[in-house]
Formats: sequence, structure tokens, C-alpha cells
Amino acid sequence: MDSKTALARFAAKQMSDCIRMACDRADLTRRESGFSLALSGGNTPKETFATLASPEFVEKIPWSQADIFWVDERCVPPEHPRSNFKLANEAFLSRLPVCTERVHRMHGELTANEAAAAYEAKLRRVFPEAVTREAGYAYPRIDFALLGLGDDGHLASLFPGMPALNERSRWVVGTQEPKSGEARISLTFPVLEAAHDIAFLVEGAGKAKILASILRGNSKSDDALPASRLQPMSG
Repeated sequence: MDSKTALARFAAKQMSDCIRMACDRADLTRRESGFSLALSGGNTPKETFATLASPEFVEKIPWSQADIFWVDERCVPPEHPRSNFKLANEAFLSRLPVCTERVHRMHGELTANEAAAAYEAKLRRVFPEAVTREAGYAYPRIDFALLGLGDDGHLASLFPGMPALNERSRWVVGTQEPKSGEARISLTFPVLEAAHDIAFLVEGAGKAKILASILRGNSKSDDALPASRLQPMSG
């Protein structure tokens, strides 16, 4: 088994275990039953997604009870090759017994701010009872958030030095990739931090240096390394 396949299987098992624990918890704050996922994009999770669609994992997870969200999206239509929704849908969602009404894509065909406002409204409907975090603000309690790590230390679409890093009141923001200017939609830090379980899926020698910096940093005020600022509520 090569290292990519081994990573995908390990990540799929971790996700599966967390999902089953979420289903077993008696104190779900969102709904009477089920679980929620927030997925990332990019090429790294593609094999993990495909593994989750294999019979071994399909049988372990009650996919019909899933609310599926995205941590971020590019401002492109859902059929666009760079769409995070398209990647996840083709890799595994279309092969699972999910309830289509509970697959909540970000509407990248809108402007970033329009899509962010619409997605926050959706989250507030799905999570009517949010968790109080700080300064009177409340955030949704997503069961599992799968995150990636950018070469510049970004997570979701929260890039170094961008104003969105310090957003605490909104759940979703419109932002942009600094170098290309590409418009994006992203969950905010406090929403990600409120997730019950959080995992970063990182692979490749090219990420080793930035990963080492992140692990050394762990600074809530470090705008240069956004991923090091993440402070999960659950520890």
C-alpha cells in the first residue's frame, strides 16, 4: 500500500469513527438525529473521499442522516472544474445514499458576499441552537470539519494578512486569494473552532516546511500563519 492510499484509509477511518461517535452522542445541539460534516476542497482529500465511498465505509456510516457543508468554496459554478462541491460530489457524494436536501453547497455562482450571506442564513436554519463561544457570540456546532493546509499557511479560504482572519461575529465571509484575486467564500475562524472534531489533511514533501512552522507557531495572533491560530473549543 503506497503512502497516499495509507493516508486516505487512515483519514477515512478517523472520519468514520468521529461520525459514529457523533451519532451516538445524546446531546446533539443541531437536530434530533444525524451528524454534520464540513468538507474542504483541493486534491489532497480526493482519495479520502473515494475511500469513504467504498463498501467498507458506506456500511459503517448512516449517510442518509448527514448534513454536509463546505468550509470554503471558489466563486465558480458547481460544474466548474475548480469547484470544491464538484470535487466532493464526483469523488463520493454522488455514490452515497445521502439526502440531497441535506447537501448544502456554497453558491459560488453568486458574488462572494452574496454567497456568504446566503450560506450563513442556511447555517442558522440548520443550527437553530448555536453554541456560545465568547463576547456574546454564538456559533454552530458542526460535528466534524476536514481542513487542508495551504503552502502559505492558510486554512479554508482564510489567507495570511486578510481582514477575514479577525472576523468574530459573522459565520461566513466573502474573501479572496491574495495572489490571483480569485473570489472565495469561507467559514470563519470561530465557526471552525466550534466544530466538535477537527482534522487537517496534509500530504507531500512540499508541505513539510510550512507544517513545521505551524506546529511551532500556535499563535492566536499570527496573521502570517493562519492555521496556527486555530484554537478548537473541544481542545
